[in-house]
Amino acid sequence: MEKGLKDYIRLTLIIVVVFSWLACNQEPTQSAQVLPKADNTIKASLRQAQPKVEQDTIPTYTTAIYKTHIPEAVYGLLEKKLPGWRLPSPDSWEKYWFHAYKKDSALVDYVNGDFNGDSKSDYALLLENEQHAFTVWVLQSDGNDYKAIKLLELNEATLPLDIGLELIDKGKLNYLSMDEGADDIKTIDLEHHAIQVSNFEASAETYYWKDGKYQSVTTGD
Repeated sequence: MEKGLKDYIRLTLIIVVVFSWLACNQEPTQSAQVLPKADNTIKASLRQAQPKVEQDTIPTYTTAIYKTHIPEAVYGLLEKKLPGWRLPSPDSWEKYWFHAYKKDSALVDYVNGDFNGDSKSDYALLLENEQHAFTVWVLQSDGNDYKAIKLLELNEATLPLDIGLELIDKGKLNYLSMDEGADDIKTIDLEHHAIQVSNFEASAETYYWKDGKYQSVTTGD
């Protein structure tokens, strides 16, 4: 009886050991991982056609426009009096502004008139030199000749240019007086044509000849 009990216990231990060994050597099962599906759909907003841009009706100007608006004699004066200076390419301005300033006998960088009252034509030009610096010059009649007068250096000018020239007729001109820090509107009588240098949609300064030199008043802010 005692021997049979021992055999039973021995068999039980063997079974436990075998099952334990099998459990330890079984490959662990991995739980399946559900991956999100790739979203290959294109959003409707990205599929919508972009709105069409209206056709630009403003012409593109080239340097040929200068030949139709500026007398040949002015080119001779430029070569003689201002060597190294030239008219900027029309694309130095935005097309809108170059077109807006174009008149029958004037451009954004050229006007002519009688600035000193001697009944001869004078010419104001916005010019560029070889270092790409910009300056407003006047080719002004001086007896039987012409002289070049530097009217205004545009030291901070960058492309596209936002500056243009306009001819002001003689007569009454309103201007902004800065006397004693007060912003007052006053009037002067221009005896001759004058030159207005305008910063587009901003300030403007008008230059007029008086007492043998150019003086200026603020005519826009």
